[in-house]
Amino acid sequence: GASNLRGRCFPGFPETNVLGYAEAVEDWHGLSGHLEPTAWWEKRSGQFHHDGGFSSSAPQPPALVSMYCEEAPSKGTPPAFLWHPPTATHLDCPPGATMFFSTRVALQLAPVDVAARARCLRCCYKEGFGRIRIGEYPILSESFLTPLHPPSAPIDERASHRSITKFESFETLAFGQGGGVEADTDTAPFFHHRLVQCDTRGREYVVVHTVCLDHLEELTGDKWMPLSWAASQEFVERLLAPAASPPYLQLIDWQAGDVVLWDNLQTQHSVTPTDAYVVKGQRRLMTRTAMMPAMAVLS
Repeated sequence: GASNLRGRCFPGFPETNVLGYAEAVEDWHGLSGHLEPTAWWEKRSGQFHHDGGFSSSAPQPPALVSMYCEEAPSKGTPPAFLWHPPTATHLDCPPGATMFFSTRVALQLAPVDVAARARCLRCCYKEGFGRIRIGEYPILSESFLTPLHPPSAPIDERASHRSITKFESFETLAFGQGGGVEADTDTAPFFHHRLVQCDTRGREYVVVHTVCLDHLEELTGDKWMPLSWAASQEFVERLLAPAASPPYLQLIDWQAGDVVLWDNLQTQHSVTPTDAYVVKGQRRLMTRTAMMPAMAVLS
């Protein structure tokens, strides 16, 4: 059959990928085939995340991301996806909508002791999306923030899902200089970054990709001590949940021609499940442009 176009780039535009769902597209700016998520869990669930690979071999995550809607599912048919986050009664999500929340707000809303502990934690990643198990991992919590169970071991087969940020940095494409940062798995078996980051204006925010996360480590004295996978996910859930729910959640009900630009590191987003709008003839045609940093953006 026709190839799945998810993550493909338009000819001549390596910084832009295509996303969404369509049974068939023909010569869409040079691309033909079908379009569906390769992240199997997004068919029935959401997942809040930052874009990027988050592994020992992935490049730095994008600094900025923009999305453009070329075609959105029809409104009213199918009905809206009814989401029940733990901290709210329900949220009506139009078909194909995207939800956003600020991880800077998450830190501001966190209890003082939780925020203080977060500043002493760092994230540890190795396989990234190599942790994925079709039908098994990840099964997301009701909040769409964290997986409920770890993947089975060993992690040795080829991942069914991949990051779509493995292209040249925005600076290289635009100015012919700079370049993404690629980790060396031989000398750096884990990719580490602090859970709480600080921007150039001194504002703190949280960065974590829970599906790719191996575990958190806590600074105790002068040593980093690992937390269990379960304890790591429980802490992240507690830290982010208040901000990932109304009234702090921003819902984008896409219309054809809409463009949204966001700070990828200070924001997490989740699309509504594909099964909420996949009916014959319904399509969601989106393009995503990632602006890659020319230097390390996570410490």
